[in-house]
Amino acid sequence: MEENTNFELKCKQPIRIGQQIRILATLLIFPLLKYLRLNDKLLLLVITFFIFFLDSLDSEYLKSKKQKKCVETLFYQQYDKIIDLLTYIYVLYVFKLDNLYSVFCLFRALGTIFFLITNESYYLMITPDFMKEYLVYRYLFPTENKYLVYLFIYKYTFEVVWHGFINRPDRLMRIFPEKFVKNIYHAFGIDL
Repeated sequence: MEENTNFELKCKQPIRIGQQIRILATLLIFPLLKYLRLNDKLLLLVITFFIFFLDSLDSEYLKSKKQKKCVETLFYQQYDKIIDLLTYIYVLYVFKLDNLYSVFCLFRALGTIFFLITNESYYLMITPDFMKEYLVYRYLFPTENKYLVYLFIYKYTFEVVWHGFINRPDRLMRIFPEKFVKNIYHAFGIDL
């Protein structure tokens, strides 16, 4: 317990710096994108790219400071999800996106709130962030909603596989032999 607490304390300052970099970059980049005057369709892809890019800024900062393990702390995860949500809302505000994007933001906000209250990532899994995928969907199908069901199937499948198993080797070890799971992770450069 004490070791974990010391680890959390060592991580807080670098996490805060990384997240401040991310927040500042977010506040600057999205308004600049608006004034590039890209066509609406291309802008959806550019926004999506920058959401992904900005989401990785804080974790890349931690890696550069040899603090890669800090992203596994609850402190990091909680603030990361808050910043993700605020980014989606900021994008909604800056670019005046459609009502369905707003609904997806609200849906994710509910999951984030339950995650923050309970510290259970399960709530994030059942309320995934559809925003990035939805922006790509709108790029591909600007006026069509009939294929949205495939977006939901894809996203929920990803969330269950990623958060339910890949990100949780302990769950996989209940299904498969421990050595098998460790060898699979090792093949991807992850030591358990």
